[in-house]
Amino acid sequence: MRSHFVRPRGLRSGSCFIACLVSPLFLALFAAAAPAAPAESLVRITQLEDARAATDELRAFLGSDDASTRARAALALGRIGHPPDVAVLAPLLRDGQVEVRRTAAFALGEIEDSTAARALAAWLESGDEEDAEARALAVEAFGKLKAEPSTCQRALRDRSTRVVGAALLAAWQIPAPEAFDRVLELTSAEDPEVRWRATYCLMRFVGAPASGATPTAGGIALAPGPRSAAGARLRSLSADSDQRVRSQAARGLRGFADSTSTRALLALSRDADWRVRVEAVRALAAPQADGAPRSLVLANITPFLQDLAPNVRITALEALGVVTSVESALPELERATRDLRTRAQQVAFEALFTRAAASGSPLSASMEANVTRWTAELLASREWSLRTTAVRGLDLLPDARASELLQRLLADEPRVAKEAVEPWMRRRLKVDPTSALSVDPQMTTLAVHRDPVIRAIFLGALQSSLADSSVAWSAADRDTVATLARKMARLARRMDRENDVRLAVLDLAEANGEVASLRALARDALDDPDFIVRRRAGEVLRGFGETPVDGQSLDGGAAADPEDPEGAGEIAAALEWAQKDHWAVIETEGGALIAKLSSRDAPLTCWNFARLAGRGAYDRGAWHRVVPDFVFQDGCPRGDGYGGPGWTIRCEINRQRYTEGALGMALSGKDTGGSQFFFTHSDQPHLDGRYTVFGRLERGHELAPSLVQGSPIFSIRIVDEAP
Repeated sequence: MRSHFVRPRGLRSGSCFIACLVSPLFLALFAAAAPAAPAESLVRITQLEDARAATDELRAFLGSDDASTRARAALALGRIGHPPDVAVLAPLLRDGQVEVRRTAAFALGEIEDSTAARALAAWLESGDEEDAEARALAVEAFGKLKAEPSTCQRALRDRSTRVVGAALLAAWQIPAPEAFDRVLELTSAEDPEVRWRATYCLMRFVGAPASGATPTAGGIALAPGPRSAAGARLRSLSADSDQRVRSQAARGLRGFADSTSTRALLALSRDADWRVRVEAVRALAAPQADGAPRSLVLANITPFLQDLAPNVRITALEALGVVTSVESALPELERATRDLRTRAQQVAFEALFTRAAASGSPLSASMEANVTRWTAELLASREWSLRTTAVRGLDLLPDARASELLQRLLADEPRVAKEAVEPWMRRRLKVDPTSALSVDPQMTTLAVHRDPVIRAIFLGALQSSLADSSVAWSAADRDTVATLARKMARLARRMDRENDVRLAVLDLAEANGEVASLRALARDALDDPDFIVRRRAGEVLRGFGETPVDGQSLDGGAAADPEDPEGAGEIAAALEWAQKDHWAVIETEGGALIAKLSSRDAPLTCWNFARLAGRGAYDRGAWHRVVPDFVFQDGCPRGDGYGGPGWTIRCEINRQRYTEGALGMALSGKDTGGSQFFFTHSDQPHLDGRYTVFGRLERGHELAPSLVQGSPIFSIRIVDEAP
């Protein structure tokens, strides 16, 4: 499964985590010095949560005499996320125990329903809550729920800096444009924690995107005066003493193309922190509102190209694809294609293709010759990741030549072939969709390919083609697509551990709900053995305005049997293990990364990670995804971001923050964790409350600048004593 935390759907199978949790060998591995057994109520709450079913039994725990039990039940209901449970959680905001109130505020923020925001606002407006952390959690919830801008604005003047900081990270999500003046004022706060959050909020107000690929709202309509004030303030903040402030200021300046802002960004090429330098060169390369790049010469980018940190150099190569003159950029990029690091070569070729595409259509004879030469070099490479890059060039070549080379790529190994599926099908289906689907042998090969990722991409390409008005699809053609998709779904249920294909079928159905035969595919999926597939089918049907029939559930039903005694025993073993401290030792080519696992906050996630490490699942791997100043990610057995262990685990969203060095579980949707994990390079508040934090880097921060995409991981082992 591709991870951008945001990967293409699929990647993991839907077998419940607990069903394949424990082996005798693994239990023995962690048997020494066992702590006291967890309370039966904790085990039972965890089992009910693992089934993803909000039951009366689970709600009954909210009335327990034990405060920790009430808090744990509230957290479980928040994670399950059923809107009707707002009514049973809201009274806990006035519980006599502060930890229960804090957990209730957090849990309400996890339930995506406007009534939760109203309950939290009424509680805050009463002025009865003295605990700053509880108030801050409520304000954070407003950001997640995108509600209550006026209450959030008042929180910006709270007596607690903790609450003010929470409001700053919520205001841009709502958004609350009335808060602009106060946010601008807080960028001058003496407290660096407040100042960097205010800078982050200001950066999002002016429309700069969050790091990575997680889709998040951002940007407000600023009048010329406030926008000019924001730009001036961001330029000043780019020289702040705090690295976090400088990074956010540089990111915010990407939307200001004036010469003063450009000079401020160029000055950051000498910044002491590599992450600031990354953000500066990204901002210099960002397109402006009119789509035009900044007017820069190669000399402006050269300091970044010569940077000692590999990830700064790689980001600068990306920038060469869009800034400076073509004449100066091409020789520099050509030189970079001879770099010893595969990732640098890949980025250089991608930038060359970007340059070629921007040179005009059709390509000049000389540029077409260049593209042909670059593509041939890539196709001849022994590195699979470089061969995937060749697809970027094929889109620029004449159809006859491109189709010939795409056929060659389709015969390559699955990690490469998957990149050619969509462009090949796009060309083929435009010619004649009916004959292509019925008699084309290559089309048949893709539909039954041994690799489920390729089959899922095949379905995605069909979906795109159906939406393409230039392709002449008849009603009969669409019925043919539905028949093929139904056969592929049935085949996937028999053959695949992963759920990629069945989820792709549902995406196809959702996008073409006006076609009855396609719409029926969602109804077929309601009895899928995979909870994730059943839940997605329900979402699709609700989007069509349909209601349950014949006793079928549209919420996915239970993910596991909540009465399974074996499941309860396995959960008890995992929770007992989680009461002790554990560390992950990750051996890389530059040294060891040491991370302490948050086993008490995310016990099943940590247990799953330890289980995989104990099996050697992470040995001889690679950081398959590195986004400078965002994350470095591993855990894909395929090495291309589309792989998982063959099962999924549910999310254990908790109150830990995505600060620098946070260890998180990569997802392609709620409850789709598996084996892929990531560390953050820097604070990433837009991930808080969205992805499970299950550990934190304690040693090895200094290795981050040198870890590039493709850097090896030799092994991961779990130890019970701090290394």
